[in-house]
Amino acid sequence: KGVRLRRDRVVVVLETRISVFTFTQSPQRVHVFETCDNSRGLCVLCPDTNNSLLVFPGPERGQLQLVDLADPKQAPSIIAAHETALQCITLNQPGTLVATASEKGTLV
Repeated sequence: KGVRLRRDRVVVVLETRISVFTFTQSPQRVHVFETCDNSRGLCVLCPDTNNSLLVFPGPERGQLQLVDLADPKQAPSIIAAHETALQCITLNQPGTLVATASEKGTLV
């Protein structure tokens, strides 16, 4: 469904799974996350290399997962953001604010 790139990471977005790889000469998969149906390929990787935040749909419809890729032992944070499916996710440049929109058009 999509690919997100940054100097140090490659994120592959599939229908119900997100895989994170190192961006080296021989990439290695370092994370796999399960999502709800993500036919829109929603996923945002913070563009600031000082912040390893990855944001994507959670395991249930309307949920949002936030993952700090720099701390693999920390569990993803899950936010029940909407009652309906997510339609859009975005982060600001430093990765300190996230905004979402749902099927209904609700903005959070």
